[in-house]
Amino acid sequence: MSSTTLPFSTSHTGLTPPSPADLLDITTLQPHTFVFPQLATNPNIQPRVRLLMFFKRLPHISESKFHTWWETVHADLTVSVPGFRKHVRRYAQLHVTPHWRDVAAGLAGAPPADEGDGIGNGDDVMMRPLGFDACGEMVVDSVEQWQEFASDPEFANKLLLDAANFMLTPIYVFASYENLIVGPAMPESGGRDGLGKEELNEKLEKREEK
Repeated sequence: MSSTTLPFSTSHTGLTPPSPADLLDITTLQPHTFVFPQLATNPNIQPRVRLLMFFKRLPHISESKFHTWWETVHADLTVSVPGFRKHVRRYAQLHVTPHWRDVAAGLAGAPPADEGDGIGNGDDVMMRPLGFDACGEMVVDSVEQWQEFASDPEFANKLLLDAANFMLTPIYVFASYENLIVGPAMPESGGRDGLGKEELNEKLEKREEK
């Protein structure tokens, strides 16, 4: 099997998951020939922790008011918490408007799952869009740094109280480390850059010439 061939077809709408007979034995990397050998050894783990918080708007709040409030008032309250500048390295908002909800459904080739959050269990398609209206991203140096930020009195007195005005609970939290494959590391993080565009182009051009 070549390094660019998947063990199942993804060419049709719905991306049907592979059957057990089609799956590789992933206990060994031997069947795979690496185009980029550096990906076969140590992962490029970045020093910082990424936290993603998925949530939906309250039903009585319009989409327009929800997104406007979050990107203005709540954003200002967030960065104004005294502990923010000390503990948070990056804060970004990911807004899911009706347009982007349709884009996600088109890319997945399927609508969200019946559950409100869009998370299926052993579904009959390979991909589904999540059913959330927004996702906040926070990058911190460590879990302890986040805990210190979240324990700031103004975090509860301002952020949590304001969130109750427009966010539907529960808020779903995704905490992870980052393995950077392509692109530069976050400035001042001390992390190692991933593969660069020049390296990608050079390797792939040589491969196409063979």
